[in-house]
Amino acid sequence: MGNILKVSCLIIATIIGAGFSSGREIYTFFNIYKDNIVFILISTFLVFYFTIYYTLKLSYKSKIYNYNQLTNKLFGKRINKVVDKILNIFLLIIFSIMVAGFGEFMYTVLGIPKIWGSLVLLIICFITLLNNIEGIMKVSVFIVPIIILSIIGLFIFEVNSNNILIKENIEAINFFSGIIYASYNLVIAIPVIVSSSKIIENVREIKYISLISSSILLVLIILIYLILEEYMYIIKNISMPLLYIARLVNNSMYILYLIVIAISIYSTAVSTQYSLVQKYNKERYILAILATGILSLIISFISFNKLIDICFPIIGWIGIIQTFYIIYIQKKK
Repeated sequence: MGNILKVSCLIIATIIGAGFSSGREIYTFFNIYKDNIVFILISTFLVFYFTIYYTLKLSYKSKIYNYNQLTNKLFGKRINKVVDKILNIFLLIIFSIMVAGFGEFMYTVLGIPKIWGSLVLLIICFITLLNNIEGIMKVSVFIVPIIILSIIGLFIFEVNSNNILIKENIEAINFFSGIIYASYNLVIAIPVIVSSSKIIENVREIKYISLISSSILLVLIILIYLILEEYMYIIKNISMPLLYIARLVNNSMYILYLIVIAISIYSTAVSTQYSLVQKYNKERYILAILATGILSLIISFISFNKLIDICFPIIGWIGIIQTFYIIYIQKKK
C-alpha cells in the first residue's frame, strides 16, 4: 500500500501545476467546450488511466528506470536522438511555464517583480533535486492531500456562497480536447512515472496506481470545471481564475488557495526539471539543473497566458504520439 500511495501522489503532484491549480488549464481545455463536456471528461480519464498503466507496466517488466531508456524502446536508437531533442524542448517549455507561473503568482500576491518569484522557485527546485527522485516522492506525499482538500473546500464554499454571476454563452465542438489535455500532461508525467517504476513490486500495484491517480485527477477536474462555470463571463483574461474566485468567497479561502497554488506550481516544476536532467550522470547532473534553470528563466519572460494557450495544445499532440507508441508496443507484445 505504501508504494501505491507514493507513486499515485507523485503522478498527481506532477500533473497538478500552475495551469491546473490556477484553473487556467481547465478553462482552456474544458469550460469552453460545454456541448461535449461528458465525452471530454471520459476521454481524459481513459487517456490518463491507460497511459499510466501501460507506461508503468512496460517500465516494470523491461526494467526501464529512466526516460531515455523508454524512448529508445519506443522509437529505436536512430529516431530516438531526434525524438529526445524534441521532447526536451517541450519539457523545457513546460518547466518555463511553471517558472513564469510562479513569477506571476508572486507578482499578483506580493507585488514583487516576477523575476524574483521565478528565482525563488528555481532555488527551491535545485535544493529538492539534490535528493533525486526520492526527494520528490517525499514532498508529493505531503502536498497532494493539501491540494485535494483545498480544491474540495473551495468548491463547497463557492456553492454555499451563491456567487453566481452572468455566464458567457460559449459554444464549441472539440472532441479531442480531453485527449489533448491528458496527453499534454503525460509528456510531463511519463519521465517521472518511468523513474518511479523501480519501487513497484508487482503488476497488481500498477493497476491500483493507475486507477487511483486517474480517478482523483478526474474528480478534481470536474470540481474546478463546476467552480469556473459560474464565473465564465469575467475570468476569460485572468491568469489565475481560481485564486480570483477564492478571494470572492472569503479571506481564509483566499489565503489557503495562495498556498495551494504555490505548492502546485512547485510540484510540477520540480518534476519537470527532474525529467530534463535525470538522464545525466552524477558529475553533469548539477550542471544540467543550473543550465535548465537559466534557460527557463529566459523563456519565462513570455506572457504566462500566452505560454499556456499556445504551447499546451501543441505539446498535447506530441503527447498523443508518445501515448500511442506506449500502448501499441504493449498490445503488440
